[in-house]
Amino acid sequence: MQSVLIHLQGRIENAWNIGGPAVYRAQLEQDPKLLVGTQIFVTKVQGSFGCDIFYPRLDFDKLVALGDNDEGYVCHVENDVTYTYRTYQFT
Repeated sequence: MQSVLIHLQGRIENAWNIGGPAVYRAQLEQDPKLLVGTQIFVTKVQGSFGCDIFYPRLDFDKLVALGDNDEGYVCHVENDVTYTYRTYQFT
């Protein structure tokens, strides 16, 4: 993963990681210098859904919250499920 990001650095404007937990983990465990300035979109779903696969834990000490409202959160309700999302940037 790290070699791919080094190769693409400065050549593309945006890249989206939509893979599973192993792909996310590989990206998060790379050289932290490569993540500086990278944005991550975190969604928190309210409720219990019996899930057995989870996103790797984030170190929020290395992130700064971005947002345009008072708390930076955007809240939605769909089909009686409430979720919020917030954008963070690696520092």
